[in-house]
Amino acid sequence: MTDPQLRDDLLALDNNTYGSLHGVTSLRALGNGFAKLGWTVRETAWDEVETECRWCRITLFDAGGQTTFAGVVDPDRDRDLALILTELGLGYRIELYDVARNLVRTLDPDTV
Repeated sequence: MTDPQLRDDLLALDNNTYGSLHGVTSLRALGNGFAKLGWTVRETAWDEVETECRWCRITLFDAGGQTTFAGVVDPDRDRDLALILTELGLGYRIELYDVARNLVRTLDPDTV
């Protein structure tokens, strides 16, 4: 089981990952999927869910009918996030940025 609290070294980072999800039926159901994998999940607003583990914290939200997310991921583990999204049965696009806000890589199901 995953330790649900983000590592201290990652707490100091600004958001470095953004993306969109496809196949989400509801944010609550998506949160439940993360919780079953051992992540901490909490509703932060009526239309936002925050999910967290040792190496990632993302906020999931609806942006005009499209489920999107923003947060912090350990730069060495963005592919792990992609695998989890695949395990949850979702399509996705993940963008990872460095501390200078330069795009490092983009992941989708065809690139993982």
